[in-house]
This record gives sequence, structure tokens and C-alpha cells, in this order.
Amino acid sequence: MAARSSRPRAPRSAGLAFLALAGLVLLPAPAWAQQGNPFGTPPKAADLPRNLGGLGIRGLAEGTGIKVKEILAGGPALGSDLEVGDLIVMVGGRPLSAEQDPFLQVLAEVERCEGGGRKKPLVLGVLREGRPTKVSLELISLGNHSRSCPLRCDKCDTVLAAAVKFLISRQSKDGSFPTLIGGKAGQVVVTSLSGLALLAAGAEPTPESPLLRATDYVLRLVGAPEPKLAGPPGGRRVGGTSMSGTFGGARPGMNTNQENWELAYGLMFLAEMAHHTKREDLQLKCQELVARLNKNQEASGGWGHGPGGANPLGYTELEIMSNYALLGMGAAQRLGCELDPARVERALAWVEGTAAADGGVGYSQQPGQQGVGEAGRTAGALVAFASLDQRRRPFFAKMTRYLGSKLETLEEGHVSPAMHMLAGAMAARVLGPKMWTRYLKTYRARIMGLRMPSGSFAHVPTSEARVLGINADQGVGESWLTATHVLILSLPRERLPLLLGTATAAVKKGSKR
Repeated sequence: MAARSSRPRAPRSAGLAFLALAGLVLLPAPAWAQQGNPFGTPPKAADLPRNLGGLGIRGLAEGTGIKVKEILAGGPALGSDLEVGDLIVMVGGRPLSAEQDPFLQVLAEVERCEGGGRKKPLVLGVLREGRPTKVSLELISLGNHSRSCPLRCDKCDTVLAAAVKFLISRQSKDGSFPTLIGGKAGQVVVTSLSGLALLAAGAEPTPESPLLRATDYVLRLVGAPEPKLAGPPGGRRVGGTSMSGTFGGARPGMNTNQENWELAYGLMFLAEMAHHTKREDLQLKCQELVARLNKNQEASGGWGHGPGGANPLGYTELEIMSNYALLGMGAAQRLGCELDPARVERALAWVEGTAAADGGVGYSQQPGQQGVGEAGRTAGALVAFASLDQRRRPFFAKMTRYLGSKLETLEEGHVSPAMHMLAGAMAARVLGPKMWTRYLKTYRARIMGLRMPSGSFAHVPTSEARVLGINADQGVGESWLTATHVLILSLPRERLPLLLGTATAAVKKGSKR
């Protein structure tokens, strides 16, 4: 489990907030979670299987081996002699070592067998009902990683192409990308992220293209009233609205508004699209979204899930929401939109006020949450500060040092590891080649290990998810996860210059649409 200091203490009145962008369930903390550490000593809880990339299996660590829990359709394991219940104890003729994560040992051999120009069988040694046996899997040759990986990289290009194809296959006729929770707000968030992923991977907004349809969906619906009694398939209605699953057990009068998430994500996406297309209507919408975020900013300088006061867990502002509001505003400013300097300064100061002296950005300024740093939140704040030209601010240097000391902890990020992994990747790009190289060295094999036979990406099981028996990223869905990893692998293509703070390009009046 991650160090205790990487988790915020839940508000005393309610417990652990389970936020996932535009509407994950917020669960009241069980009794064992209300003893200072929000996880305390948990009861026995179900574990969540971990994906094994090109093999098409999911498993759980058991001793020094990996117990096969699922064999996935479309993967090479399905046509092999491997069986659910097998315990993988050897790979490539070598026993799995207790000195290293068994999944990383298997994934390293997968990488070797998938490289080159010809198929190489991957040989696993397994125990089946206590008896040793060997299983050979025929893996697809995907080529090797290049020195410039993920740029001009045969393997990453193949993985990206499959992921983009999967993502496009998920798009609805109205241009949206689905999510199981969050209603309209959730769909705007996931569609904005998916649009950014397509743009970053090289898609062009040609007529009737998936990218243009996503743009027009977000332009039409971001900030619009939440429709009554409507929502994505499978969503749960709360209070008669489509904010499905927003707050578990929300009572009348509680603030369940999630508006700020869709405003921030919609602003990030539309600003980049305005930069690429020179569409004046998109720039005008960006200015409107800046005004909405200004209106929703709390007096403290931070932002909460949405306006309307404290949420059912008793708190108003949360730092990670403020990161994305600021990042969207930074992109809008680079586009040519006007910001209110006083509001921006108040927001920056509020973010600084969540942190301890080491620069680790905390959950909020509330007692028990202030000063509880985490790598993903710090990375998100760092990118937001850079987008607003705040690199010379002393706090930026503090965040840089903190992230440098905690980069390897991103995957254990609170609630949404995918969000933290993307924030870490963006921060690594902002900080330069040395940090980006370190990020890739730490996470490339793990990212490759999340590949699914469909071309999509899986969730990351975490200590938090194992304790609570629920995985936030898994709940938000395949589009969210796949878009996140497409973005990570596409960042070096430098097609998101406003978010990464590398360009300023105002849209001229009289330009397209």
C-alpha cells in the first residue's frame, strides 16, 4: 500500500470521497475508515485482477507467482493450453523472482517476444493443481520500441492505431463517447478527453470526422442544463436527474452538482480545437466557459465539483478540480481569451495553501487534508501553473522537486490512477526530456501491460481499490481509460500546445465558422 501520507483524511462528517470527474459515487466511509487514516485496518475485501498486456489474461499475485483469473476473448491465451486457475511460476525458462513484481517480469518477456520481425513463442511454466506444466503462447509480432519511443516507434504506432480504432468504434451518432456514470456531465467530460486523445494522436477535423463530431457535441452541450430523467445506458438516476451515481444515498437538498468538471474539460478540449481549426465560434465558447468558471469559483479561490455549497461529504473545494479549472483557463488565455488576473492569483494562492513545505499538493485546505501531498495532484498543479506562465513562481520549483521524488507513486493515485498517470505524463513533458525519459522508463512496460485484445486499455488495480472493492477508472469506462493512454503515448507529437504551454495563437475574427 502507498505511504499513508499520500492519502487525504476524509471529512469527519462523512468519510472518503470517491470522485471520478463528472459523477463517481461518493461513498460514506465505513467505521474502520474514520480513525485518522482513511483506510485504517480494512476488513477482508475482494481483490481486482491485473491485466497482462499482449497475453490476453488477467491475474492476481500469489506468492512469487501469478494466479490466472480470466482469459480474455481475442487474446493469444484463449487458443492455448492455459487455464483459469493456473499459477504462473516461470517465464522464458526462468522462475519468477521474489525480488521483483511478477507482473513486470512476465511483461518484460512479452515485450521481448513481441519485438523483432517474426513471431516468437512465449513459454510459461505453470502449476496446475500442484503439478508443473509448460504452456506456449503465440504472440503477434509488433516490432521493437525505438530510441525515440513513442515517436517513430513501430510497436507504439501499432498499439496507438488499435486504440484509436477502438475509441472511434465507441462513438455514438451524436458525437459523444459513452460512460456508465455521470449523466450528461460525465459524457461531456469523457467526450472532451476522447476528443483530445484523437487530436493528440493525429486526427484531423475533416467534415463528419469523429473529431469534428466530438467537437460539435461538446460545443452544444457543455454547460447546458442537465436533462431530466435521462442518462447514459445503465446509469442510475439521482433526484430525478441523469447525474447517475453521483452521490451514493444523496438526500434532497444536498449539493450534487458536478458542473465544474464538464466546464473545465470542455474548455481544455475546445481551446485546443479552436487553436487547430481557427474557428471563432469555439473561441467565443471558450470565453463563455471562462466566465462560467469565474462565476463558480469559491470565495477562497478554489473550485468544488460544482456550485451550490458543500457536497454531501461536507466539503466545498477540492484541489484536483482546481487544477483542471486552471489548466483550462491557461489554455484559453493562450488562445487569446481574457482572464481576470485577480481571480487567477487567488486560485494559484489557494492551490499553494493546500501544500506542505515540501511542495506536495494536498487534497484541500481543510484540517487533515492540507499538506497531504500526492504525486498526481502535484503533477496536475504543475501543468496548470505552466500553462498560466507561472514557471518562475517559487512554488513551481517546489512542486518540481516533490514530483521528482515521488514520480514512481503515480499509479497509486487517489481515486483515479488514470488521471494521475496522465497528469504525470503531461508534467514530465513540461519539465523536459530528462523527466520524460524517466517517466517512460518507469511506466512504459506497465502501460503496455494494460492493453486489451480489443485495442482498449484496462484499469490499474490499486491498494485503495482492493480495500474498497471498487475501481473508479473501471466504473467510468473503456473510453475514459483508452483515451487517457492514447493521450499519454501521443504527447510527444506536440499537438496539444496550449495545454502544455508551448504556444500562443489567438483566433482572428472572420476566420472559419
